Amino acid sequence: VGSEMCIRDRISGEEIEQFHELLGVKGAATGPFNMKGNLSVSPEGVELLKVDLRTSLGQAKLSGTLGDPPGYIGSKLDVHLDGSNANSVMSAFEIDMLPEEPFNINARVELVEKGLVVERGVLVTIGNERLEAGGFISFAPGSQGTDIDLKLKGEHFARVIRRHIGNIEVPDSPYDFSGQIRVEEEGVRLENLALGYEGINLETGGLIKLKDGLSGTGLDFTVNGEDLSALKRFQFIGNSLDILVPGQPYQAGGQFLVEQNRWKLNGVKGRLGKTTLEFDTIISKQADLSGSSINFFAKGPDLNELLVKKGEPGLPDGAFESSARVLLSDNTLTISDLSLKTERATAEVDLELGWPYKSHNNIDFNLNIQGDDIRNFLPQMDSFEAEMAPFQISAAGSKQVNRCLLYTS
Repeated sequence: VGSEMCIRDRISGEEIEQFHELLGVKGAATGPFNMKGNLSVSPEGVELLKVDLRTSLGQAKLSGTLGDPPGYIGSKLDVHLDGSNANSVMSAFEIDMLPEEPFNINARVELVEKGLVVERGVLVTIGNERLEAGGFISFAPGSQGTDIDLKLKGEHFARVIRRHIGNIEVPDSPYDFSGQIRVEEEGVRLENLALGYEGINLETGGLIKLKDGLSGTGLDFTVNGEDLSALKRFQFIGNSLDILVPGQPYQAGGQFLVEQNRWKLNGVKGRLGKTTLEFDTIISKQADLSGSSINFFAKGPDLNELLVKKGEPGLPDGAFESSARVLLSDNTLTISDLSLKTERATAEVDLELGWPYKSHNNIDFNLNIQGDDIRNFLPQMDSFEAEMAPFQISAAGSKQVNRCLLYTS
């Protein structure tokens, strides 16, 4: 062994980078260091290393066998590290997943050509976020070639959201995340990613492109849960789900795409309670969301099992189908070809209203409703009881600030 590898007492210095290849943590630690340990040779001629090391990452203990110099490829080390910033460990490999909190890590690693193989790695932060990782971490620029399996669990998902997305109010509940991540030339490839949080189970996979605002990203996904109305705990959803009968399980699957000026949900198919749903959605990146749209189709055994009755008269009984196209332009929300078909009535409606909607906005409408029981559309009155009778209503008109212009046929 050359003199530069004779570690018998103590070595300290102003820059640890000269030892990166030996330690298998290329680019992770910088600056001053203090190291003590010993190097011995087994009867079989294997070089055995034991080192205590203090660097910018923290206090480390390493033990294992060394490969051949100058690159020491084939070195196998058991590593224990205590430090003050968990984020710095993964961000050294351009993976930003953990908070800037104290941590400890235990891992078994092997130095190979152009990277590091993590045979077993467990990192636990003081904030109870636990990361398990295994696979290949590339030393190439941009970590291209990295291929790792991850499991991440924690108690505070809101912290994760704030760290990666921003100040969005979500329940600060436990979560678990797992999957495979590969860094490719085009971006980051996700496979078999699964997230469990607040009763929501999300699985996804695809390619995330890291340039141009993630433009070109495409992910296939499935999501399910036991109670859609429970999502009202999310502030941005709030009471918008109160129209639905509570306690309905849900599931859906489709494709999420990021384009230059919009996000898209394509070919989404799913189920809410006993109702099947299909829709395609475009969400504009414009500040006013202009250019956003949705096409949907729904089919179920009974509207009363889907929607809450907000008063009398009640919703029609029996099986139903509904569909519509919704488009948001600069100042107008257009709902076209809105249809509802039940066993005893059909309705077709077109609406155009000012946006953002306010009670004094103008509304233009065109409707055609027909059925076999007029009582479903009449309010209950103590002094009057209508008889069952077929009906048809066709009308076009405009609701303005304090008046309604109506044309009937």
